[in-house]
Amino acid sequence: MSSPDGSPAAGEPDPHGSPPPVSAAAPAYNAARTASAAAALKARSAASGKSGNPNPAPDFGPGDKVVPAWSQHRINDDQLVRYGVQNLIGSKDLPAEFRPDKALGEEAAGYQAFLFEHLTSATPQTKAWVNDLFSVKKAGAKTATATTAATSLAADLPDDPKNACGTVTIYLADQFQCLYVTEHANIYYNIERTVGDPDHGGYVEPGLKPEFNRSSDTPDAVYKMAEGLESAWKTYQAMGFVISLPAGPLDVWVGHSSAKDGAGVAFPFEFPGAGHNPTILLPQDMAVGAGNPVPINFQFNYLPRHELFHCFQYHYMPNADFVFNLGATNWWMEASAEWATHKSFEADPSYDGEARENEYYARNLAKFLGSPGRAINAWDGFGNSRQYSVNPLAEYLTERTDNRFVRLTWEVYSTAGGKSLDAIKAVMSGYGLDANAAMLDFAVANYRLSNPVSAWSPQTQAWVTAPGYTDPQASTTWRGILADGNVGTDSYAGGRPAHGTAVLGGLAPTWNTGNLTAELQPGGAFYVDLMTGFQKGKIGDQGVLQVHVDPKPNLRYSVVTWRGSGSTTGALYPAINETYSLDASGNAYVRVSDPSMVATLVVARVDLVAEPSDAVNNKLSFGWNASVTQDVVSPLTVDGDPGAVVSSVPGLHAWFTVPVAANQTFYVASRGKYDANVTLRAPWGSKMGSGTAYGGMVNELFTGAYKTGFYTLGASPGVVYLEAVPSTTGQLDVSLRALDVNTIPTATAVVEGAPVTVATTKWGQRAKLRFSVPVGQTFYLAGSSAVHSVYETQQVPYYPVDSWLEYMTNGTKRHDIGRVLTSAGTGDYAVDIRPTPFDPTDAPFPYELRVLSTVVKAAATPNGSVTTVDMSTWGRRAQITFPGTAGQKINVDAANIGPACTFGPGLCSGSAAFWNPYNPPYYSTLAAVGGLPRPSTPPNPTGQRSITGYALPTTGTQTLELGNQQSDSAKYTIAIYP
Repeated sequence: MSSPDGSPAAGEPDPHGSPPPVSAAAPAYNAARTASAAAALKARSAASGKSGNPNPAPDFGPGDKVVPAWSQHRINDDQLVRYGVQNLIGSKDLPAEFRPDKALGEEAAGYQAFLFEHLTSATPQTKAWVNDLFSVKKAGAKTATATTAATSLAADLPDDPKNACGTVTIYLADQFQCLYVTEHANIYYNIERTVGDPDHGGYVEPGLKPEFNRSSDTPDAVYKMAEGLESAWKTYQAMGFVISLPAGPLDVWVGHSSAKDGAGVAFPFEFPGAGHNPTILLPQDMAVGAGNPVPINFQFNYLPRHELFHCFQYHYMPNADFVFNLGATNWWMEASAEWATHKSFEADPSYDGEARENEYYARNLAKFLGSPGRAINAWDGFGNSRQYSVNPLAEYLTERTDNRFVRLTWEVYSTAGGKSLDAIKAVMSGYGLDANAAMLDFAVANYRLSNPVSAWSPQTQAWVTAPGYTDPQASTTWRGILADGNVGTDSYAGGRPAHGTAVLGGLAPTWNTGNLTAELQPGGAFYVDLMTGFQKGKIGDQGVLQVHVDPKPNLRYSVVTWRGSGSTTGALYPAINETYSLDASGNAYVRVSDPSMVATLVVARVDLVAEPSDAVNNKLSFGWNASVTQDVVSPLTVDGDPGAVVSSVPGLHAWFTVPVAANQTFYVASRGKYDANVTLRAPWGSKMGSGTAYGGMVNELFTGAYKTGFYTLGASPGVVYLEAVPSTTGQLDVSLRALDVNTIPTATAVVEGAPVTVATTKWGQRAKLRFSVPVGQTFYLAGSSAVHSVYETQQVPYYPVDSWLEYMTNGTKRHDIGRVLTSAGTGDYAVDIRPTPFDPTDAPFPYELRVLSTVVKAAATPNGSVTTVDMSTWGRRAQITFPGTAGQKINVDAANIGPACTFGPGLCSGSAAFWNPYNPPYYSTLAAVGGLPRPSTPPNPTGQRSITGYALPTTGTQTLELGNQQSDSAKYTIAIYP
């Protein structure tokens, strides 16, 4: 049943790409309607009557006031049939209270089916009246008193043996005086003629225009209709569709009063009862809608093709489904009829019709893609154009599978409960299609309206097929119709589905969209073009676009990138450069490498609700946002010079690009005047880690997968990105450098051996001390550094032994710097050293370290007795134990640190601390004694107290730990007083 509005327009050429692979062969379906399905349909049919069943009567809109009166019990079944038929044919005998506000139009087919469902309960008189009215009658010859010159001309033309005029045929009270016979159809029609003298009471008897350009007595319009019917008939049968014609050829009534406003009607049957054909009623002028006319005869080839497909559909549709699932059925009836009409034109390139009549099937596309967020099966009532606009769904599913798909939906229609969307889902399942993925791909295909093409997927590092349509009219006719309707047109590309637009960055930058919301109905799609304003003169023209959608179970997402018009790099829309999936958190990171790049967020709602009224009321809201950062310096090179960004733009993000070799392990160091947050991102933009660049010092950014801060790119080389953001909205001042783990200075030490020295030459560069220990061996570290530094012990390669960090103090003192550890396994260990202070230049920074395993043990009593310990290696530790009671005050004296200390007064010193006795060897400090100064000579233990009156917290063995900072011949004398 054709829609009454719209007309096609030209589009632009399609840059073709490679089609996607065809799915595996579909399974066979049983087209027969099963007994159980028939019983269920019969039950649904009976349930719609006056039996008290709650199912309401169908709503046929403003073209009907009879069915509502019957539903309200104001008229009985007999009156329902009589008044309904009178309304159907526009009879003047219809009582005034039941006269409609408008003609039934497209509702007529369902209306007729509903009336005939209730004919069995009408009186015999009403049955006879209906049977008589719907009978095809021959009324004999009819003689006109006068004819126009054109009609006389036809009389002089050669006879077409398939055409005959003169015998009047009556159907539904309308008379037809001509008949044209095709292989499968009888076409009844009239020819327009003038009766009498127009100036003296004459009139024009309506009919087809008397245009005879085929050198026969048959009007041109009849040839066009016949060609359309027979061409479509062959196409539909070739696709495996079946039509039931038990009563001979199909009857087509042209100019019937029930076919108005340029719309046709295909009735499920011509005559009440079983065993009768469907029938087609066509208008005779084909003008499309009041106020929106198109050229006369425009649809004479198109409309018969469309209505004929409905006749094929009726083979698969029991009346109960057609009547009582109107909306759930009709949207797919019309969408698939437009698709089938298109296929029939494709199979008949030399069709006999008006120019571009073969594009008329797509005239309503803007109704669908102009409101893509509506439910896929949204139904606005008979004759409204929404259901005629969804034919791309049939095309897309056919291209994803094969030409059987639409037919299979009708073959399983009854067993799927008489609702089209349930039938579609059943067939998708039969083909093994993932409906969720298919609906997202459908949304992307509708955005592109072009051939499937190959696009790069940064996440999978592979080429994938970007969905589209192999049908060439998608990129020409379809896009042209959208452009003519001003749908999706802008300065970047024209003729796309309706979409939002957000321009981020630029001369007056808006760096993010803020949190926004959108709403989708089942099967709907949301599109927003995210563009950067970099081309408008800001600092740079590269960056990263971050897109976020709040994850919801019934949503699927994709981001596709392309180039806007005027771009000199990359492919223009509708080609796709890259396609991004959103991660589990709903994020995608898109590298902006061209100021004319557009990234389009596509969100598809993939759950489907079969009943249209339920679907349009099922609204799902979701939040989304997008932001962009901009490059201000690039690139860095691993082990190369640092890159610096100093900007007075508040809140500006800086981006550093870092080419990294395959399997190269690197880390990042920073320095700056102010604090900044730095994020390491993979080549496709996703976050791998983050850290803080603290102002006034050099620090390593812990951005890697391990606590060490190391990151390895992987088996393929690529470019990683460092994003620097000021921690406040103030100025950004940060320098970053990337360093290769395998090039850092390294020295090897021996446990209990001589100290070793390593030196770095670049700020931010690490140093490494390697050594090997057997399993179970305890060890600790001692050393000195030219700068403040942090060290961490690791088992090679780069697995931390523990999570703590220790500090080396800059200066000339050498001291123990680590707690006692026990090796977990035999093998290589390393001490990783990192400088921490800010230094504006690259200069040598030496580090001196040694590995020790012996801790001097001694026992003492808190009675003032002197205990002497020999710690004749700098960095050596000593542990003096003594008994104590909780609350007891302890004073400690230190003396005789020497005797061979030659570094001068105050330098030959030690350190001391009390330790928790309950958790050896990983003690926790109870009290810091502090540095023990070198005593006077001769020793005076009572005068060299380092700590006085410390109260012991526990009762039991106490431990005082000492450390030798300098001397290789030191002896410590300790006296502990109660």
